[in-house]
Amino acid sequence: MNRNVIFSAVTLLVAFGGWWWLRTTTPAMSSDSFQFVMATYRATQVKDIDRLEQISQQLESQKLSTGDCHCIEKIIKVARSGDWKLASKQAFALMKIQRRY
Repeated sequence: MNRNVIFSAVTLLVAFGGWWWLRTTTPAMSSDSFQFVMATYRATQVKDIDRLEQISQQLESQKLSTGDCHCIEKIIKVARSGDWKLASKQAFALMKIQRRY
């Protein structure tokens, strides 16, 4: 089997797993938390690691729920690992989920 096919399948599986996890474990967020998610999404779109670090530092000083911070930090961690595309997809999925509320 071709390595590209295997890599694509694994990437798709990981992306789907991230989407499913966010979809099933994410309650409604505050508007402040949502602003952080949007900023994270924008930073992942342009691969701006400095902006992500700023967001991460700001998360520590904000009074957001632990769950909201955890979701955003997980996305930042994925981006830090170099998987910008997956991080962007996760941030977008999180924003999309929040539109239900």
